[in-house]
Order: sequence, then structure tokens, then C-alpha cells
Amino acid sequence: MKVSKRLCLLFLVITVNFSPLHLVKAKSGEAVIINIGKDAKVFLYYEDTYLDGPPLNLLSGDTLKVDFNKAFSSPVMVYTPEGFKHLGMGFLIMPGDTVKLDYDAIQESILFKGKHQAELYFAKQLGHLPYSLKGPFDQISYGSKTPFEEFLAEWHKISLDSEKLIKTLKFSPAIRPEIASYFEKAIRLRVFQILLIPVITQDADKPLRPLDKVYKDAVTSQAKKLKIFGNFADPISIDAIYTLRAYAMFLARINGKYGEFGEQYEIIRNDYQGKLKELALYSIIKNLDAANEDITPLLKDYKELYGKENKYALKLVERGKLNNVNLLADFKLNDTLYASNNQEITFFDILKKNKGKVIYLDLWASWCKPCLEEMPASLKLADEYRNKEVVVLYLSIDEDHEKWENSLIDLLIDAPETYRFKNVEKAGLKEKFKIGAIPRFLIINKEGVVRYAYAPRPHEPKLEEMLDNLLAK
Repeated sequence: MKVSKRLCLLFLVITVNFSPLHLVKAKSGEAVIINIGKDAKVFLYYEDTYLDGPPLNLLSGDTLKVDFNKAFSSPVMVYTPEGFKHLGMGFLIMPGDTVKLDYDAIQESILFKGKHQAELYFAKQLGHLPYSLKGPFDQISYGSKTPFEEFLAEWHKISLDSEKLIKTLKFSPAIRPEIASYFEKAIRLRVFQILLIPVITQDADKPLRPLDKVYKDAVTSQAKKLKIFGNFADPISIDAIYTLRAYAMFLARINGKYGEFGEQYEIIRNDYQGKLKELALYSIIKNLDAANEDITPLLKDYKELYGKENKYALKLVERGKLNNVNLLADFKLNDTLYASNNQEITFFDILKKNKGKVIYLDLWASWCKPCLEEMPASLKLADEYRNKEVVVLYLSIDEDHEKWENSLIDLLIDAPETYRFKNVEKAGLKEKFKIGAIPRFLIINKEGVVRYAYAPRPHEPKLEEMLDNLLAK
């Protein structure tokens, strides 16, 4: 079976220290971000590609300090989910910056305030442009039958618009040179990613669409301008990693291949060097693992390249161990939960009650729009397997009990197995399985052993095959 070649979006984030201070200014070597909103929680994704982890939750009145002396190169991109759905807006911070955030519930957007207001405004505008920092896949909705000349004509318009924007950026005295340089590179990388859409969106289950000469020449020309084989990514960013992977897919395509994960890995392994190569290969293996495919050969090669003690190799090994965790054997996982009737119950009690059944664990929250979008498919799945010894458990990470209760009335009134962590911040299950970004799904076998720590979403066809296989055992 072919693995989809689409670039699975991977949030590479780094955790920094929280401080409950409300009014504070950044000191030398640090930046400060303050949530000045009255009620809303703000979620932040830090783009620093040396570590990955869950998003940071900044409560009302909380202050976040970013220490450039210890963890970051300068500048650092901070993403904020637009309407808690897309990574729609981002802003850059540098040592000495103090940025204030306020979530606008009506507009479902983040308002930025700070000394460098022109930079914050410019960053916000980027979130609404065709070559925005949201991702290349939904920017130009061309099907596989769109003529290349038509696609290139539209792409050239975007390219020209981007050059005008870059020119404006360079001649804006209110925008610091370091910030302007970062944005220029980010825009150029994203425009190049858009050019690669016909390659990225090739369906792995359909015949390869030949790339015509004009298109191939356009990609090759842009790659040379970006110095795609050189040190074009400084500092290294998420965009740089995925631009490199998209270009590897292009190189595979011109050689008659689909550009799947393994082919991306081989090209980048052989043709690139440095930190970008290390991180790109790591992201490929991690995406392959998330697709529940065998990563053993690539992980073995990665260890040979960078050593068994390489921190990314260790992350992949630890990630694999999560697919064989006996939940009842670790008392730290026996979290106290609230049931839909407001009675307390332990996680072990739920597992014991459902022993002999396959469990599909749906981790969600009432404020999470992607979670809510999956609910119809999840409820349909629960109904289809109701008489097949499969139970769908809904476990919320909501902290607000009332909002959780109200969401049950709206969404899960007929779902029998709905729960909420009593103390989500100290939940052993959340810590053990690195549950940060949601929705997140786990599949647990009849004996209470996790078999898929990163299970497919309810709408994905592969899910039913996994459940049926476990039922047959």
C-alpha cells in the first residue's frame, strides 16, 4: 500500500518558562509575551526546530519569558491559531521585545500590541495573503487536470505580488532589518512551496501526471535563486524543512517516482548536509510513524548517520514504545475523571469495565474546532461498531467544567462513554502520551494495551481496518 506523499504538517515547538507576572518588561537577552485578555486562553506554537512538544497555553494575565541566551536563535517566529483552527497569524520576537496579546472572540483572532506595532501589523497581514504562512495546500485549489500553463500564470501573479511586498518591507523604516530579512525569506519559501503544489498534491493511488518542460524549468530556476542546495535556511524554520521536502518530491517526480516518504528520505540523505538535513529526515520518519507505517529501516539508518544517542533518534524510539504500553500496569496513568453524570471515576475503572473490547480513545475539548469537526465522523464510527465489541471513549481536556457539560448537551448527548480529566495539568495519561495538540486518538486492544498511540482520525479509511484487525485477535 502506498503512503500518501502529502507533507504532514509538523509543529516543531520549544517550551519556555511561564511566570504569573502581569506587568513586566523584557530584560536584556529575553522577550516577553503577555496575555492581556480578560478571559480567553491563548495558544502559542514556537517555531524553533531544535525541539518539539505541545503548544503552550497562556492564561489570562500570564506572562511568558523567552530566553534567547539559553534556547533560541534570533528572531523567533510565534504562531497563534486563528480562531483556534488554523495557524493563521504569526509574529516575530527578538531580545528586548514585549508583546501583548488579546483574543478577540467576535472576530476569532488575536490582537497584537507592542513597541514594534508596524511589525506586528505586517505579520498579521501576511496571514490573509495568498502566500500566507498558513500552508500551501489550500492556497490555489487546482485539480490534477489544470493545465500547467494556467497554473504558472496564476503563480507568476503571486510571485510578482510577493516581490512588491518584499520591496515595501525593505523600505519600511519601522520594521527592523532582522525582521525584514526573516519575512523576506519566509515569503520566498512559501511562494516556492506554492509553485510545487502540482507535485505535492499528486494522489499516490493515481497514475503519475507527467510534468511538462516549462513547469520543470520554472521550478529549477526558482530552486537556483533560493540556493536550495546551499545554506538557504538560516535560521532553520518549519518552512525551510517543508520546502526542502517538497523539492525532494519534485526531484523524485522528474525521475518517474511519486516522492513518497522513503523517496524523500533517500534524496535528502544523499544530496544535503547540516542541521537542516538532520531535521528534515527526522520529520519524514516521524510523519511515516504517524501514518502507522514501519519506520524500522529508516530509523536504523538515521541512527547510523547521527548515532544512537542523537536526541531525535531517541525521540523516535520513545515514540515507538508508546505503541506497547500496558495501561493497567502503570498506576500513574490511573487518572481521576468526571463522568457525564458528574460522578468521579478512575481511568482504570473504565478500562476494567471495557475489558475484552477494543477501545478507540478520542481526546478532545469543547474549544477545539478541529475536534468538533471530527465529531460527526466519530459518532458515526461509534454507532457502526456499537455491536462489535468496540467502544469509543470521549475524554476531554477541558478545564472549565460548565463549558464541558454544555458541549455534551450539544454534541455527545447520546454518547454513553464521555469523561473529563479532573486535573488535566497533572494527568498521567496526558504526560505519558505527550498529549498537547488535539484532537488526538489512541487505540487500545482487548487486554488494555495501547497498540496505536497516534491512531488515525475518525474520517480516515485506514481506521476501520485497524479496528477490525484487533477485533479478530
